[in-house]
Amino acid sequence: MKLNLKSLILIVSVFTLASISISAQSNNDLIGKWDAFIPLAPEEFQKSVVRITQDSVFMSMDGVNFAPANSMEFKNDTLKYKMNEGSFALTFESKTKMKGIAYWASGQSELTLTKKENTDSGTKSLKP
Repeated sequence: MKLNLKSLILIVSVFTLASISISAQSNNDLIGKWDAFIPLAPEEFQKSVVRITQDSVFMSMDGVNFAPANSMEFKNDTLKYKMNEGSFALTFESKTKMKGIAYWASGQSELTLTKKENTDSGTKSLKP
């Protein structure tokens, strides 16, 4: 099967546009440790540490023992994840700050994540 010049240009253009749109979705890097603050949550859940890797989100109340998220999705600069205690939806405000809402059985509250460390050792940048 011979490709003519127009077909070849069309194929190259489609792949170029697709790769540009994929790489342009986000300049923000989720990977690393984040300080989390949920002001209206029960006192023991107001402050925590969130560690985000290529494949998952981990949350810790003491900064040492991390529990994995049940699910995670990052799309269009919005991070959504579910833990046993509730679900969370955040959007980047800047490269080091995300804001959103935390939902749990008895209510909901604003949630702020502030980047603590750029990357964990052995992790890769998470880009959609």
